[in-house]
Amino acid sequence: MTTRLSYSHHKQWPLFALAAACWPAIGFLPGMLLRMMADIKLPLAVNAGIAILIGILGAGFIFPRVYKIPFGAASPRDFLANIGLGQPKPIFAQLTLGILISVLLLGAMLVASLLTGRYSFDPTTINWGSTMRALNAGIFEEIFFRGILTIILLHELRSLPKAILAQSLIFGLLHIKVLDGWGLFDAGYTVVLALFYGLLAIKSGNLWLGIIVHVIYDTFLFAVQTPGGLYNGLAENALFFGSLTAGLALASGLVCLVCQKLCPISPSGVFQRQ
Repeated sequence: MTTRLSYSHHKQWPLFALAAACWPAIGFLPGMLLRMMADIKLPLAVNAGIAILIGILGAGFIFPRVYKIPFGAASPRDFLANIGLGQPKPIFAQLTLGILISVLLLGAMLVASLLTGRYSFDPTTINWGSTMRALNAGIFEEIFFRGILTIILLHELRSLPKAILAQSLIFGLLHIKVLDGWGLFDAGYTVVLALFYGLLAIKSGNLWLGIIVHVIYDTFLFAVQTPGGLYNGLAENALFFGSLTAGLALASGLVCLVCQKLCPISPSGVFQRQ
């Protein structure tokens, strides 16, 4: 049995919120430093493996025991359960729904890629490195953004919509790769994806559904895109993002239908203010 924990306010909560937002990327710093200082390039699988270990350290010890945020000092088990990683009930419903959502999103992108006439399946896009990276992003971006950060913002902003919007904007900001028009648009669309993952967390009452979708999505992301994930000109980009938006809309409707009408998943109240 796990203990229901209450939120513990810290005056320095903005710093802890920033730490939660940055933690998923901190795991890649060792590899980056080795490359910059010693010209050693680690394989992607090794880099992602290090990031996973640092993610486990953060979620299992640093935040519950050292930072003591967002619930004060807590055991790792109680901490994880209270941020939305309790036992999913029922497991089969969570897994099935997650797979269906992933198929909708990946299928939407595949349709757009096929319509460009330039798509060809490249099996090398699915490898140990990309899978490890997908596991790291899918698990720890959900834990730290939709879990820890959202709960902090929920209690400090006193509004769930504001908390979901704020974590989404921060998520998009930290995904800016280049400062040109398409780079900023891509980061902006990442905000839309973060809002969608926030919807999954709210409707399911936990983080498991978002983790399942996020891991599958990231694993096969480049397998359903044109070579290099590049779309030429306004027409192809409009086709790609329009198709993905349609997939997100259908997936959102499916989530609302399953979680509210058929009720196979009982919300745990994780995202309610205490």
